[in-house]
Amino acid sequence: MEKRVARKGFIARLIADCLVVLTAISCIQVLPYSPILMASADSEPIKPRLLVTSDIGGDPDDKQSMVRLMCYSNEFDLEGYVCTALKKDKGEGIQPHPEYANEIITAYGQVRDNLLLHKSGYPTETYLKSIVKTGANLRDLFGNANQDTEGSTWIIACADKEDSRPLNIAVWGGASELVQAIWKVKTTRTPDEYKKFISKLRVFIISRQDTGLAWLNDNVPELFLVCSYREEATPINTEQATRGIYLPEGVEEEIVNG
Repeated sequence: MEKRVARKGFIARLIADCLVVLTAISCIQVLPYSPILMASADSEPIKPRLLVTSDIGGDPDDKQSMVRLMCYSNEFDLEGYVCTALKKDKGEGIQPHPEYANEIITAYGQVRDNLLLHKSGYPTETYLKSIVKTGANLRDLFGNANQDTEGSTWIIACADKEDSRPLNIAVWGGASELVQAIWKVKTTRTPDEYKKFISKLRVFIISRQDTGLAWLNDNVPELFLVCSYREEATPINTEQATRGIYLPEGVEEEIVNG
């Protein structure tokens, strides 16, 4: 009976997690940038541009999300994976952990040939590692000329590309790097240049994980931004589907061993 209840709970969480992913993907391309509208009947659909910021190395959810992202990386023009500071120290420090992203990419590289048997367009391991960037060692470091990071600089570079498609930014683990990028453009460019920069961005944020979201709401009201979170407090592993798949005790062994 206990295994049956655990299995039902796992399935419910799996379904909820998949719904969150599908909701995020549905927000990624917005008219008039739909790949269906932009591509002719005889051409391949035009891929959405995607950049991810992630506090990978904290809770297991971002590792899980990155594995899923690798599985459908052929569906996007993936332009960046910015590793951000953790909210809590899990024993290895709260600084960004790009090594975890690179470990997953290495594993992806080992199975890429098999993925290509099913569909083309999967990026190379070398390319994916080249777009892994690192953010600040602490959260909420933004709004200062001395707080530029490899990650925030990369966000600006990607948005500045001559490309008619918007740059979709999925914020999995805190918005500090995105905020620093926007702050720098806002304070160093003309109003028209800043307006053009902001018009290229489509931002989807998972929960309010740092003070970056409040800054964006207060200072960039024109930004295309979707944030998924619950107002009321809820048990951490029951109703927050964005937490990823947390396996109940015994279920992981059952899945692996049958």
